[in-house]
Amino acid sequence: LLMCMLIAMATQIIGSNVARAFSLVGALSIVRFRTAVASTQDVAFVLAAVVIGMAIGAGQYQIGAVGLILLAIISHFPI
Repeated sequence: LLMCMLIAMATQIIGSNVARAFSLVGALSIVRFRTAVASTQDVAFVLAAVVIGMAIGAGQYQIGAVGLILLAIISHFPI
């Protein structure tokens, strides 16, 4: 559930901007290959930090705020 929400957020942030798409790929490859993550939930939280930071950096504060609130709600209830 977390990954689906985060990928949808990333798609909204990138839109049709090729530069944002390449910067997200670069940031995620650095995060993925530099850190050893144990579980899928840890990967989701790292991805959440990158995507919410990218939303704020791109000036899309509403997507970042809604995503952060949904992340808090979804992660509160274990599935």
